[in-house]
Amino acid sequence: MGTEDSRTGSEKNGSRKLPLPWLGAALVVALALGMVALSRSSSPSGDGIKELQLDATQAEVQAGPENDPDLPPYVYNSSQVLQAYQAAKSMPDMLAVMPCYCNCGVMQGHKSLQDCFFKEPGVYNDHAAFCDICDTIAIEAVTRHRNGAFLKDIRNFIDSKYSRFGTSTETPLPS
Repeated sequence: MGTEDSRTGSEKNGSRKLPLPWLGAALVVALALGMVALSRSSSPSGDGIKELQLDATQAEVQAGPENDPDLPPYVYNSSQVLQAYQAAKSMPDMLAVMPCYCNCGVMQGHKSLQDCFFKEPGVYNDHAAFCDICDTIAIEAVTRHRNGAFLKDIRNFIDSKYSRFGTSTETPLPS
């Protein structure tokens, strides 16, 4: 008796086709989780770089601007933002030769990481107070500089680590 098998070739072999929408959704979720992990990754282990010690504690964040009247109130959003602005305040000229990769060059006309923190010398910009990429780059750049790294090496590190996040500002290379 000839019973016909209506299954397709791949179903006869034991494999099934996943519905295309499920596969697409799984791919999107996997990519999103990968980007979150990359954006939160720290410097590679074993590189000998000590963490930046800028004394930005949660207590300072809660205390607010009375700790440092030179800093605007919006830098007290978090300890990371406060550390980043303390780093920028301590070495604003160094940030002028460091690029930013948050697309602020395209979107806001920034020329370097310095523009994320300062509108002009001594006048703060609130952009970095709301940008994790700006904060992290500033903290890492200042940390590496304080640990003796040369500006060109810091720049190469920043370019290598952050170029996947966005378009760089058109920042001149350090001399």
